[in-house]
Amino acid sequence: AAGFNERKGQVLALLAREGDWVSCREVAEAFGISQSNAGVLLHGYSGDGLTRRRKVSPPVGRFYYEFKIGESGRKKLIWLLGRNLAQAPLPGFEGEEVGRPKVLKPRLLKPRVVKRVVRPKILREER
Repeated sequence: AAGFNERKGQVLALLAREGDWVSCREVAEAFGISQSNAGVLLHGYSGDGLTRRRKVSPPVGRFYYEFKIGESGRKKLIWLLGRNLAQAPLPGFEGEEVGRPKVLKPRLLKPRVVKRVVRPKILREER
């Protein structure tokens, strides 16, 4: 339980930093998941326009992503925290239902098939 409270504190600290960049390393630590999972997770939520992402390449070691968490991103993190830790309610969020975040799917544009080329009237009469 001690680890749980520690992690809860970490997540709350992450959520308090609105408008700040949060690295997926921190999120991974706070949620007790792998760094790549945290990256995928946050990246999945960056399509809402409120969570922005940037790549950080340190001189040594692997690159990682940082995320700027907007209002909806924070709700999602709270939702995840509830699912991941599912023990104690977060202070300040009692009774606030946070639903599953919507991840926008890219819309596929259907190629338009030109069935028959209609020539302009002037050209038709010339023939």
